Formats: sequence, C-alpha cells, structure tokens
Amino acid sequence: MQPESAVQANPSDIVPQSWPGAFKLFNLAQRAFVVNWQTYVLLTIIALVVSLICGMVGGNNTQSASYSLAQLLSTIVSIFFAAALNFVELSSAQAKKVDLSTSISTAGGIFLRYVGMYVLVTFILAVSILLLIFPVFFVVPRLALAPYFLIDKKMGPIEAIKASWHQSKGNVGKVYGIVGVFILLVLTGIAVITIPLTIYLLFAYSPAFAILYMWVQRSAGKTAVAPVKE
Repeated sequence: MQPESAVQANPSDIVPQSWPGAFKLFNLAQRAFVVNWQTYVLLTIIALVVSLICGMVGGNNTQSASYSLAQLLSTIVSIFFAAALNFVELSSAQAKKVDLSTSISTAGGIFLRYVGMYVLVTFILAVSILLLIFPVFFVVPRLALAPYFLIDKKMGPIEAIKASWHQSKGNVGKVYGIVGVFILLVLTGIAVITIPLTIYLLFAYSPAFAILYMWVQRSAGKTAVAPVKE
C-alpha cells in the first residue's frame, strides 16, 4: 500500500476506456483505493466503533426501549457512514483526495436525500420479494449506481434511482461480476490466518462500483435525468 504522498493517480489511470471485466478491475480499484485509503479506513473504524457502542448501550433485552433506540441509532449511523464511504469511493474513482472532515461534512449535507433513497430502494426490493423472488435479481443491479448519481449529480432520491435504472441497462452482468468478486474475496477469509489479507482485498476492491459508475457515465456521455438543486 502506497502512502498518500506517493499517489500520482488521475481519472484516466483509473477509469478504463473499455470494460476489463470484474477480475481485472481489481488493479484499477486498488489504484483508486490508495488515493484515499486513510480516509476510507478511518471512516470504517469509526462506524464500527459507534455501532459497537450502540450495541453495548442497548443491551441484550430485545423487549426494552433502550434496545430499540440503540438499534435505530445504529441504523442511522450505518446509513450516514455508508453515504460518507460512497463519497470517498466516488472521489477515489475520480482521483480526488478527500480528508475525513470533508467526507463527514459531505455525508451530513446529503444525509436526508440519502436516507430517502435508502428507504425507497428498500421498499422497491421488498415489493420485488413479495411479488416473486426472481424479480429481485433483476432489480438489485439496476439500482446499484443510485448512490453515486445522488452524490455526483446532486440528484434527489427518485431522480438517482431513475438514473441508475436507466444507465445500468445493459450493464447488469458487470454489476453481478463485481458482486461475484466481492463474494470470492470474502471467502478468502475462511481461515483465521487469511483474515487480514481478506480485509485488505475488500478495502482495495471497494471503489469497484464507483469505477463502474464513472465508466457508464463516460460511455453514456451524460445522464438524461436532470439534477435537482440543493
């Protein structure tokens, strides 16, 4: 892993002209991750610590009000840091260095829109499951790019979901390819001794969806959905 001072990345180094496939994407994702690796790791650690504290405060009594409140707070924290990490992933794919405070403040600025998107996506997936199991496998990859549209184009929740649905058309296989690599990376941690390697590999591959978003944007030219004003 290179120190930040050694990073000389630019978008053309990270976003491929032609799609390399999910496995070959690893080298590009790792190059993007190195751009903001410290910020990404710090955000992850903070999120885990806060979630752990929420769990300790809530206790084990599932019937208590404190447990329910702690679970709600843990969910809110998870969504907040997911927004921050998506911002860092996108910035890394764009070869832009961002620090911890910028990531947190950005997450705060988009939080309500991000929560709206999260609720809508959850609802859509729930409806898909209620209708039939199969539609979920079609719907999930079509929504994978929504967070990056929301952040990059300053879209509202509905606009981001529509943009993801529109521009992911024809790229479902690429989404599932990335998901497949993530699953394989998780499986490398089956032995205790390989867990540190697995953690690094998952971190290194984390900008993969952001790179796909950038690649789709480059291929499409521009989105047909207009951004909303903040």
